[in-house]
Amino acid sequence: LVFADDALTPGMDEAAQDSGDANFIQYRDHYIMDTEKISFFKNPMATTFDGAANALFSLQKGLATVQIYLFQLALEANILNLLEEFITPFIDSMRSIIFEGFSVFFISLCALLLLIKLAANRQAQAISGLLQILLIVTLAFIFYNHPVEMMKVAGDVTTEVSDAVLAGPYAAVNGNDSDTSMEGKVSALVWNVMVHKPWQTAEFGSINKAEMYEDDILKLEPESDERKELVEKLAEEQGLFSKSLSHQLERIFTLLVLGVLNLFIFLFLTAFCILIVGYQFLTLGYMMLGVFVFLLALIPYFGTEIVKRWAARIASACGTKILLSFILSLLLVFMDAMYKFIDTKGLLYTLFMIIVIISMIYAKRKDILGLFTDFRASNINVA
Repeated sequence: LVFADDALTPGMDEAAQDSGDANFIQYRDHYIMDTEKISFFKNPMATTFDGAANALFSLQKGLATVQIYLFQLALEANILNLLEEFITPFIDSMRSIIFEGFSVFFISLCALLLLIKLAANRQAQAISGLLQILLIVTLAFIFYNHPVEMMKVAGDVTTEVSDAVLAGPYAAVNGNDSDTSMEGKVSALVWNVMVHKPWQTAEFGSINKAEMYEDDILKLEPESDERKELVEKLAEEQGLFSKSLSHQLERIFTLLVLGVLNLFIFLFLTAFCILIVGYQFLTLGYMMLGVFVFLLALIPYFGTEIVKRWAARIASACGTKILLSFILSLLLVFMDAMYKFIDTKGLLYTLFMIIVIISMIYAKRKDILGLFTDFRASNINVA
């Protein structure tokens, strides 16, 4: 799979370097299925299955590569930067046409109502109304004069918190707390779950054995004499990389099962990419609605309640993006942990547990996201 390295499709070298994962940075092209010396004429079926195993694993690596590109695009996408030249003149025109055009009328109406309350000896309500008008006008002044800055602050805060949420899982999987970007952390976690763990399982048949010998294998170029010699040595001493037909069939079965799992993971994580971009756009859209919110807030029927509701929707969209980052990190760490059960519980048990975890998150997605949206709806009501 080849992608052009431009502003919209960051290169895999950049993604790898940003990940802080040594295996991803240095040895991502060294992941293949090794087999002890084998002859097509003596073992035609085993040789065929060995080639099929490498083809299946290459497809999974390709799927992981696409997934990393999608996350790079989703996390690096900055809709505000793309639309900044449009947003400022748009809000300026809305201020002159809508807010300045109608605000004097609504402020005059509010002033009349305040005078009526003073005449009716309701000074407390009059003072409260005056303070609300002053607050609304002040907030409107800030919004109309610094709209892009406000949007950038909301975006920067969301990104910083999301990055902090991913720091723990990244450190748990990589064994370090490298100061890398959110895109790098996600790239490392995706590579680990979709490439490294499946490779450990299919290459060595055991996570424990993989952790003992993987560094020696990965640092050597595929098909190099040094790697072939090491494979032969481990085949003889540890019984790894067998050319037997039964071993090749078992590896094919393992890769097929893991391939189905990776496809399931790919579809699920792609949905996350779409939601991450979608909630960024939703936050921006809510911010843009401020041009109407502050005008409506001058109407006594709405008042500051509509400003509170507007602010709550912005906070909800930002909070949901943070929650998505948390669910993503939790999911990737759980899947990493589940692979360790392969040695004790077997591949099918591990597959079942991973699918259960993903299915439950999907089934309860509305309840999880409702932690923000339901709170917003139930606690802020327009009179």
